[in-house]
Amino acid sequence: MLCDNLAQDKADAEYQAWIPKFAKSLVSLADLAKEYRGGKPIEICPVEKGSFNVCVRVRFEPDGKPDAMVRFPCPGRVKLPEEKVKNEVEVMQYLRDTVSTPIPRVLGYGVHELGPFIVMEFMDGERLSRLVMAETSGIQCATLDLNLSQGRLMTVYRNLADVLIELSALRFESIGSIARNPQGSWAVSRRPLTYNTIDLLESANVQPNLEPSRTFTSSSEYLELLAAQHIHHLINQRNDIIKDEADCRRKYTARHLFQKIVKNLPKDEDTGPFPLFCDDLRFSNMLVDKQLNITALIDFEFFYAAPVQFMHCPPWYLLLAPPEDYPQGLRAFASAFSDRVLLFLQALRERENMAIQNGKLDESQRLSHRMQKTMDDGTFWVMYAARKSFAFDDIYWEFLDERFFGERKSFEERTQLLSTEERLKLDEFVKMKMEQKEQRSLE
Repeated sequence: MLCDNLAQDKADAEYQAWIPKFAKSLVSLADLAKEYRGGKPIEICPVEKGSFNVCVRVRFEPDGKPDAMVRFPCPGRVKLPEEKVKNEVEVMQYLRDTVSTPIPRVLGYGVHELGPFIVMEFMDGERLSRLVMAETSGIQCATLDLNLSQGRLMTVYRNLADVLIELSALRFESIGSIARNPQGSWAVSRRPLTYNTIDLLESANVQPNLEPSRTFTSSSEYLELLAAQHIHHLINQRNDIIKDEADCRRKYTARHLFQKIVKNLPKDEDTGPFPLFCDDLRFSNMLVDKQLNITALIDFEFFYAAPVQFMHCPPWYLLLAPPEDYPQGLRAFASAFSDRVLLFLQALRERENMAIQNGKLDESQRLSHRMQKTMDDGTFWVMYAARKSFAFDDIYWEFLDERFFGERKSFEERTQLLSTEERLKLDEFVKMKMEQKEQRSLE
């Protein structure tokens, strides 16, 4: 699905207007880092720009402490910057207390003239993605080097398995973002802040369809909300979301049929407890040393307690590129991904065995057989489609429609699966979207 070009232009204009202000204030960030770290700053390193954040490393005279990293959400690209920073700080503080994987220490956070910020310890290491990616040859999206030796790849997968085993053991009573309560314990306190939420705000000009205080006590309740969010997106993105009337009908139909899929999912472990999950955990957010040992995890804004089904799916990033961006297409992704999943599950079983022997994992907590099951029964693609608004249509028609509704001889067949009410509303809906297509406005 295409993004709203008007919304993206507006977001980019806001970001571009902020850049000169940031450049003008760059020198002062040394003082901001010093305020929270202490010591004498000696150098401001080149700015690192990501999809959602701008980061600056501030070097200090050697004093036995790590340098500092100052991090700002990008205005325009991040529409909920205060919520994002709060979420990230809470998760970093929680993880430092609970996992063995190195996590940067938060030195301070607040609001600067440039916006909300975090000052954290700088962590050494190379992004893992850079060490396992193929030669891009002009291809925009980085992909896994399929010629990596199996030994090197297994080292990567074993280290990833250790991270996921630890994260899967962190459980909460409801679904949402976590915070420390007045009693000093950690609990879910507000809505889950997801990658998709930020993406919809920036690239579709679509507001979240849940209140900030909303949390969930069952996976089915949350998954049904995600399915409804796809319809909410189709209704509220005004520009570039449909090509023509036929495309509009397909998208309307797919979303309503997806609701039926979600409502009929098994209710296993429906009421939790719910694992801590990250929408944006990937190899580019893992730092490693020369032996590929993980030296730190970074980027924590999209961690939240989530449905168990999310954690039961193999990591989509085993090939680096997401399915919808894989250069050779979805079918090629599925084939290459299946091969890598077999290797990853082998590594995961090894690490699960070790964790069980060391008393860190119970036999009932194994992820490996659950991940295999989600691949076998299609749940992997259902969960991926639920979380990805802009990839939804391609995923639905390629992997879900015929699996759940049988062979598709014509599109008209599928519209007959809609409820009477849904069919009656279809023509009026198409008319509205075609009018919006002609108007080309954000309001």
